Amino acid sequence: MAGVSRFQYPTNTRTIRLLCTGQLDVRYVLEAFLRGADGVLVVGCKLGECQYFDGNYQARLKVDATKMMLKRAGMDPKRLRMEFMSAAEGGKFAETVKDFSKEIGTLGPTPVLDEKKSTQLKNSINALSEAMSRMRLRALVGKWRTVVEKGNVYGDKVDEEDWHEMIEKSIDEELTRNWILILLKEKPRSCLELAGEIGMDPAKALRGLTFLRQKNLIDVQKVEERSPIYQVI
Repeated sequence: MAGVSRFQYPTNTRTIRLLCTGQLDVRYVLEAFLRGADGVLVVGCKLGECQYFDGNYQARLKVDATKMMLKRAGMDPKRLRMEFMSAAEGGKFAETVKDFSKEIGTLGPTPVLDEKKSTQLKNSINALSEAMSRMRLRALVGKWRTVVEKGNVYGDKVDEEDWHEMIEKSIDEELTRNWILILLKEKPRSCLELAGEIGMDPAKALRGLTFLRQKNLIDVQKVEERSPIYQVI
């Protein structure tokens, strides 16, 4: 596209080609940030022109959900952008890459490489990536457009704002649960220790622990001074 037409754009980019942006996997986007990418630009066909029916619409919703995750993890969601254009618009592609590169330059290097923030941020992104490997979040994101525009199996449509809030709530819950699992895999900890390391209210951490115990993913190793110490089973 841009290369064949000799359009110039920043060389500090790496291009990954997909047959359709509908194949975009949120985990790979999160992995890119974990590996130190300053920003990720997703480029899809113009809306309504997808050869695979609605792949670009699906990709847009995946990007929107990923932005929610990045914000919840503590990273600026502006580091992720999606644009739509045809294969013939090489000039627009080059200008879009230049503009995005300029915006990322304004935001500065990724905080993942910041020694003071990296551990906390990496744990958050890892926890979200783990969450996206499970059914709950994948199903919510995958069904987003269907339930809002066409309705559920009973034909009832869900308000987009309500669905958005449901996804945000699920992201928050899954982040807590998976972060707890990541820390407990390192070593057993109490609820207060987990809450302190994650930076959340102990009551919220306890709800996460209770859920994980009900799913037989963790158990109490021992009790120290009336405080249960949890471990991964």
